[in-house]
Amino acid sequence: MRPTYETHSHWQNQESVRRRISEKFGGIDAFMTPKYYPWDYLFFDDRGHAVACGEYKRRHVSYSQLEEWGGFRLSYQKYESGIRFCDHTGLSFWLYIELNSDIEDSTELYRCVFSNRNENVKIGIIGRFDRNDPQDKEPCVIIPMNKFTRIE
Repeated sequence: MRPTYETHSHWQNQESVRRRISEKFGGIDAFMTPKYYPWDYLFFDDRGHAVACGEYKRRHVSYSQLEEWGGFRLSYQKYESGIRFCDHTGLSFWLYIELNSDIEDSTELYRCVFSNRNENVKIGIIGRFDRNDPQDKEPCVIIPMNKFTRIE
C-alpha cells in the first residue's frame, strides 16, 4: 500500500472548514467521509437531504499566485469522482480551497461549484517532486480561478 501524507492537522483543517461552511450557509451541514473516500464531505440540508459532495484543499499560496500559474490543480481522479456523483444524483460537487491572503497574514476560503461534466477544464500533472515517490504524481484538472467565489 502506498503511503499517505495526511496528518492530524489536515483533519483539523477539514473540521474547521466544515464548521465555517455550516455557519456561512445556515441549514447546511457536512458529514466528513472516511479517510480513503474519494472526497472529504457529503453536505446535507436542514431536512437531512444530501445537496452536494465536496472536497477541501489547503494551499500555501495566494489567489493571485494561482492566477499567474493558470489556475488551481485538482487530482483528475477526485474531479472525476465528484463529476460522476453529479451525473448519478443530479446534485453538485463543491470544491473548497483555502489560500493565503494577498494582503494580510491570514487565509481566504473559496468555493467552485460543479454540476456536470460539461465544464471546460484543462488537463495537466500535479504532485510533489521532492518526496522521491513516483506514486505522488498524477493527472489533474486545471480550474481557472474565475470559477471560484470567495466565501465570507
